[in-house]
Amino acid sequence: MRAPSTNGRQPLGLDLPWISLLALACIVQYWPLLARLRYHFSLNYNEGFNVHYADVVARGQGLYAQPPKFMVMGYPPFSFHTIAILAPGLGGPLVTGRTLALAGLAVITALAGYIVYITAGDSIAALFSSLLVLLCIGLYGRDYVGMNDPQMMAHAIVLVGATVYLRRPMAWSNVLAGAVIVTIGLFFKHNIIAFPVGIALALLFTNRRLFFIWSGTGLLLATVLGVIIVRMDGPFFLQSLTTARHMSRTQSITATIAFLRTLQVPVIVGMFGLVFKRHDRQMWPFSFAMLTGFAYSVFVSAANGINVNHFFDVLVVICMVCGLVFADLRRFATRHPELPKFDTIIGAFPLIFLLGFLANPVVVADFALALKGSKTWQEQAAVFAEDVRYVASHSGPAICEDLLICDDSGKNIDYDAFNVNEAVLTHPAYQGEIIARLSAKQYGVIQINRDPDEQIIAAQRVFFTKAFMVGLLENYSIERVDPRKVFFVPK
Repeated sequence: MRAPSTNGRQPLGLDLPWISLLALACIVQYWPLLARLRYHFSLNYNEGFNVHYADVVARGQGLYAQPPKFMVMGYPPFSFHTIAILAPGLGGPLVTGRTLALAGLAVITALAGYIVYITAGDSIAALFSSLLVLLCIGLYGRDYVGMNDPQMMAHAIVLVGATVYLRRPMAWSNVLAGAVIVTIGLFFKHNIIAFPVGIALALLFTNRRLFFIWSGTGLLLATVLGVIIVRMDGPFFLQSLTTARHMSRTQSITATIAFLRTLQVPVIVGMFGLVFKRHDRQMWPFSFAMLTGFAYSVFVSAANGINVNHFFDVLVVICMVCGLVFADLRRFATRHPELPKFDTIIGAFPLIFLLGFLANPVVVADFALALKGSKTWQEQAAVFAEDVRYVASHSGPAICEDLLICDDSGKNIDYDAFNVNEAVLTHPAYQGEIIARLSAKQYGVIQINRDPDEQIIAAQRVFFTKAFMVGLLENYSIERVDPRKVFFVPK
């Protein structure tokens, strides 16, 4: 796509100062989030899950060799194979996964700005979009910053494909290459659908031939890759990806409100851009991506465990649209030099987003975390290492709500607390099998996460049913407690 001329437009007087403050806000926001990454403990459940399955690949076992029940590999395989290949040279699967996630975030940030540049031809608006992506991900998805999870890797690859298409959207070679790259990205994680669908819809209404090239290439390559995966990783690939999860309309509403409340300024500006530029065909891939991405996110956020990261897709598109709106406003100010006050107002456009950032309560938590320094993370890493040694000292299998503990201790993991809970919620008959395991005292140690000073009682927990907790307390007793975890052994 040829960038439109800006007619020699010079940066507005207030552009760079406010954008510099946005950059400073990003530094303050990301400093504590990045500093924690060198410490070895789980940032959340996903890290242990992803390390475990990277180790499965490294051992030469198939990710989908067994039918999904209490252990469910619900992701496509490419990220796990990538980490398994790179881990020996990068310090293990946890460090490798975090490094790739950070690299993915850097690519997302750069490409968000570059896409705005090749679309609008405005380098200041492009820089603004890149910073806005960082700011919004840090506010809304701070746990995913550098976390060992394929989300950022997949998003980066899909954006590479979208960029290839958007550079020359009417060239069949770019459409073909873009579709290939996007499809590969979806085999790292399959929830990045905004641009794939948005581009398809834009082509459907503008060029049917290119629409069939885009869609046909994606479907054909996905079919070929699916066949290869079934042969390499096991026959239960599709069954694992489509395993049922417990759905809650209340959770969907809560997740959507949280997204809109946290990012209300970018969302409002993005909606304005979508309406104001609705007749601009150059804008259609973004408009369709924003609408389909948001609708998909609202729908799937009803499922347990996916109420945050599915909104990343539409988040990035919204930030690009905000950049395109900024570029249009700057271009308007250039064409109307008789409006000096308007020129000043447009120059302060980034201030709106900066004020929205400062008004968010998450920022206070970031500052508090930064003031604590590395001591907290050092303590967590030390306690985590003690937990691993403790679990390793007990014979037999173990249940770890924090899967990284069981994986690091060398245990054969046959119980994934999240997926067992989902299996019981969707297939209540499975509950009896779990209780029977507890009654038989099959596990040598069981670890459960807890809040500081929380008392463990026979009540429903996030990953454990009330029946499980009753069976646990009847057959097991507490042997070890640390600030965030409690460990049970057979009575």
